[in-house]
Amino acid sequence: MGANESREGSWSIKDVPNGVIAAAAVAGMALLAYGLYGRVSASEQRRKTMKAPGRGDQISRGDFQANPKAYFRDLRRK
Repeated sequence: MGANESREGSWSIKDVPNGVIAAAAVAGMALLAYGLYGRVSASEQRRKTMKAPGRGDQISRGDFQANPKAYFRDLRRK
C-alpha cells in the first residue's frame, strides 16, 4: 500500500469535516445542560413546603423543622 492509498475500514478524525465536529460538540453540551437542569428542577420539586405560621406565604418544611425557634425569632423582628 502506498502513502495515498486508503485502508478499508480505517478512518481518522481528520476525515470528519469541522462543521460536523462543532455540531456534535454543541449537541453534547446541550444534552449535558438539559440533564443538569433536569436534576436541579427535580430536587426543587421534591422539597416539601408548608404555610408559614403567622404569614400567608410558603416556606420549606425542612428548614422550619430544623430550627423553628429561629423562625419565630426572626418573625417577631419584622
